[in-house]
Amino acid sequence: MAGPAKIRALSPRELANFGWTMAAVILVVFGLLIPWLRGVAIPFWPSGVALALVAWSTVAPASLDPLYRVWMKLGLLLSRVTTPLILTLVFLLTIVPTALVMRLLKRDPLHRRLDTEAKTYRVESDQTTEKSLDNPF
Repeated sequence: MAGPAKIRALSPRELANFGWTMAAVILVVFGLLIPWLRGVAIPFWPSGVALALVAWSTVAPASLDPLYRVWMKLGLLLSRVTTPLILTLVFLLTIVPTALVMRLLKRDPLHRRLDTEAKTYRVESDQTTEKSLDNPF
């Protein structure tokens, strides 16, 4: 497994963009999406938080560095948890059922069955022709 990921330092402009992006995400997710999904009235607090973040990002973007670092560490931690979880789910929902169906149908496309009667397991390749060299694919 790779070592811990490094969180790179950002310029004040990049930190300002981070603040504006976070403000937009807070406003959309907590101010619009969640209330719409739950069927409740639109709250006012996300607007205040977003406005404060925009002001902070505009006035002193360099001071957002600690918030950015905490956010990135949280993202790295979540990725260490969710990536194996998602890959496990993909494996269990796609590869395992496919393998079970192929075993039920006694399908062996790799010809892995042991054949005690066979002298060799070598499979002769197709002979190369001039035409196959002109258009190899």
